[in-house]
Amino acid sequence: MNLRAMAAAALAGLVFSAAHATQDAPPEPATGAAPRALAEAAREMAVAANPHAARAGAEVLARGGGAVDAAIAMQMVLNLVEPQSSGIGGGGFMLHFDAETGALTSHDGRETAPARAGPGLFLRPDGSAPGYFEALVGGRSVGAPGL
Repeated sequence: MNLRAMAAAALAGLVFSAAHATQDAPPEPATGAAPRALAEAAREMAVAANPHAARAGAEVLARGGGAVDAAIAMQMVLNLVEPQSSGIGGGGFMLHFDAETGALTSHDGRETAPARAGPGLFLRPDGSAPGYFEALVGGRSVGAPGL
């Protein structure tokens, strides 16, 4: 499967606060993609953080799918190739332009805390707060999917 054309952009990411930036965490592994010159398209384009995802979207468009179809395909590929950044438990934002009506709509699909999450979710049994990486690893740090 390949991606091509995403008039709408689905973006997902994990935001780290400045307080966590000082913990000497290794950077996210590179995808192997290199920066390229500005791209233009006459009709449609698929854009993603990973070339495998972009090819999947391009393929969806080439087979007659729409921008939303391509965005879904790209997100599923990103779930596989970059699960730490854009996994099934993540979220994203989308802008969709309807050329027929001229309407521009947005979708806030950012992940949220589970309904039963409370102030003590990340506390240890003794009530103390864990370190950042102790809290990060495991199911408690995954949001309810917004995508």
